This record gives sequence, C-alpha cells and structure tokens, in this order.
Amino acid sequence: MKKTLKSLLAVMVLSGCAAVRYDNAADDVLRKMNAAYANRDVDAFMQNISPDFTGNVKDLKLAVENDFVGFVSVDFNTYVAETVFDKETRIVRAKVLFLRSAKSARFGTDNQSGETTLEFDVDENGGLKLRDMPYPALYGLITP
Repeated sequence: MKKTLKSLLAVMVLSGCAAVRYDNAADDVLRKMNAAYANRDVDAFMQNISPDFTGNVKDLKLAVENDFVGFVSVDFNTYVAETVFDKETRIVRAKVLFLRSAKSARFGTDNQSGETTLEFDVDENGGLKLRDMPYPALYGLITP
C-alpha cells in the first residue's frame, strides 16, 4: 500500500513538473507590447503578433499607428491571472486583467479597467505571439 501511495505521489509530482506553465511567457509578451506602446514603436509591437493572427494584421497595425497619433500617451498595466494550454492546437488562452489609461489632448484621459481573454500561438522557441484579441480590443483603440 505504501509503495502504491509513493508511486502515485511521484507520478503526481512529476506530471505537475512536466506541465508547461505559460503565465510568465504571456506576461513577458504583454510587457513587450506595453513597452512598445510607451515607446510609440509600431514595429516592436507588431513583432509580438502571430503570423496566424485571426484578425486583419494591417487593420491592427493601422489602429496602433492611429493610437500613437491620436493619443498623447497610452499606458497599460496588465496581469496574467491564468493560462490554459491546448496541446492539440498549441494555443495558449490567457485571462488578463488590465488597467489602461489613454490620454488625449482634446478629450482628456480615459481610464479603462477590466478583464479579457487573449490567445497566443507558441513559437518554435516556446515563446508566445498574440493570435486573437476580442473586440473591444485591448490594443489598437482607434480602429480604421
């Protein structure tokens, strides 16, 4: 009985260690995207978008460019609350809590907070790229 219990415990521990957690990887991508917004760097932002992005990549890029022109600044605070990895599709779904402050010279500051679910593709190095973002979008506020 003790051997069975020890074996079961060992399997549980090993399977827990083998499980891939993507919380840090998702947080890393969001930090890069947030920094790109702070630096008003469209190219740095777009480097974090998957080639298989489900939306229109050109529209997203234009919306980000519009944000940089239309806002004095856009600041993000994001927190990855949890991630789920689908082994079959290799997609990571991340529940993200956010606080966004968009400052416009004309309209003042718009503060938004909430939660959203983002999807990421896992690249060949185990890094993540944004695959899907529900509307209203977390990034690309001024849509074409």
